[in-house]
Amino acid sequence: MARKSVRKRSGKKTKGDKSSVGKWFLIIFLLLLFTAISAGAYLYFTGQVDQYLGDKNFFEQSSDGKQNTLPDELQQPDTLADKIAVEPPPVEKAKPSLKKRSGRYLLKLGDCLYKECINQYARAIRKAGQRMYKKQTTSKTKYFELLSEEKFSYDRVMEKIRLIDNYKNVVGAAYPIRSSDGYYISFGQYPNPDLANKTLAYFNQFNTDVNVQFKIIPRNSTYKATSVYAGPYSSKKSANYAKKQLKNLEEIKDVVLTKR
Repeated sequence: MARKSVRKRSGKKTKGDKSSVGKWFLIIFLLLLFTAISAGAYLYFTGQVDQYLGDKNFFEQSSDGKQNTLPDELQQPDTLADKIAVEPPPVEKAKPSLKKRSGRYLLKLGDCLYKECINQYARAIRKAGQRMYKKQTTSKTKYFELLSEEKFSYDRVMEKIRLIDNYKNVVGAAYPIRSSDGYYISFGQYPNPDLANKTLAYFNQFNTDVNVQFKIIPRNSTYKATSVYAGPYSSKKSANYAKKQLKNLEEIKDVVLTKR
């Protein structure tokens, strides 16, 4: 019979087994070393801070009145964020309110019956850099009316007016004025009696063709108006200075210095 050969295993480790075990020991050693360093650093730094934070009154003022702070090695450097948080933004000072000017001097520009007239003056005053002052007034005016002495029927008065129209380039236009029992002929209203007398003198030169007698009748009228001023001004000197500025504007025809 053939003899079976039995191979015995050797108890010695090969070179490959030794290198594998060495690598594992090195990895475990490095992990332990890293853990030890991290733990030591953590305990060191937290222990230093806790040393100063252990006393609850550390950040309160000491007995000598000085504020306790961390030592220099634990202070954090100032950053832009810290400065922004600590330093409040500058507070703008409130501008003083402009007081209303008071004074006794005014510059009268005119009287207005309508709002558009007031607005025109207001724009001119602003253009000159001045302020406006308004005052409501009730005024009486006197005028003179050139009116026929007699009354006519409607057809008759229109016939007379057609004759007068032949001379309207000299005396102006005539028109009928209705009354309770007929119509008058009127040449309109005149601001002064001299102008009314002048018109009547022209008309009398050809009155023989028209055959109408006229008379001058004085009348009174009351109306409300708004007087427009620039100002007021505290001194006569400042008022005269503003007067020169207003007179340079085309919109302003006349400026009168008054007192209120």
